[in-house]
Amino acid sequence: MLWACDRLRRPLVAAGVDVRILRELLRVRLLRYVRGNGGSFGVPVLAAITLSFSALAFFLTGALSSIVLLMGEGVDIWLGASQGLFMTMIAFVIFTQYVSTLVDATDIEVLSGHPVP
Repeated sequence: MLWACDRLRRPLVAAGVDVRILRELLRVRLLRYVRGNGGSFGVPVLAAITLSFSALAFFLTGALSSIVLLMGEGVDIWLGASQGLFMTMIAFVIFTQYVSTLVDATDIEVLSGHPVP
């Protein structure tokens, strides 16, 4: 997850994200999960790993849709492919819920000290 944060530094900075703070939040969160389970991978760590793989899946499906468009097969093929990928990703999100992994009380406590631009 930290590797992906490092690799996506430019798009994150372009979106206005402070990458150092994000990376530190991810590092502390992952360490807390691992240490909280006695050093073994438990359910929260697997949820965090699954979340990072799902983010990668979203990126790759967007790239696949773009490739179909750039191949020049026609707008109708591209629309069908992109809508099919969109429905697949929506089904993926419905079946996997990450509310407790994304934001919890600890994240709010950590972020409360930082001003919002």
